[in-house]
Amino acid sequence: MERLQLDLAGHRLGIVLERSGPRTAPLWLLLPALSTVSSRSEWKPLAEAVGDQRQLASLDWPGFGDSDRPAIGYDASLLRSALRAVLSYLHTIHPGRHNGSAGCGSWSPHR
Repeated sequence: MERLQLDLAGHRLGIVLERSGPRTAPLWLLLPALSTVSSRSEWKPLAEAVGDQRQLASLDWPGFGDSDRPAIGYDASLLRSALRAVLSYLHTIHPGRHNGSAGCGSWSPHR
């Protein structure tokens, strides 16, 4: 688990990013749903299912999960800025390892 320090909406916020899988595998960014109970843990079953086939990264949005929750407006602009910062960070530490894919929501092995 990593804590990225981002400047968002005039505040310094800690955003939690969790990565799993081999660092040499293609990188997938998994975005949790935006709800009152949203967190990166939504993706744990998928992370366990793909094992060593992919490197997965998932974040807790600002104001959710283990990320900081200051009393600020959590609007689309703030979330977009947070996502851009995370993408920039991942591109910097893993150039050429991402395929541009992103997921949103929950995953379940049950049909």
